[in-house]
Amino acid sequence: SGKYPLESEVCEIGAVKYQNGKIIDTFQSLVKTKEPMSQEVIKIHGITNDMLVNAPPMSQVIPQFHKFIQG
Repeated sequence: SGKYPLESEVCEIGAVKYQNGKIIDTFQSLVKTKEPMSQEVIKIHGITNDMLVNAPPMSQVIPQFHKFIQG
């Protein structure tokens, strides 16, 4: 959500599972941030504040991601 990782929030999380060199599953979720992002930051990753309006908060995304990476 910003240019500096130590003071910014995650606005998207994604992962890919591979088996024998082939993609077998993917995970992707936008993450609602507490503060709006600047236009400068939006230009970097293309995720807009409007895209995050209905996104789940990190507290909901982490359990889903944890389930995805099990095994």
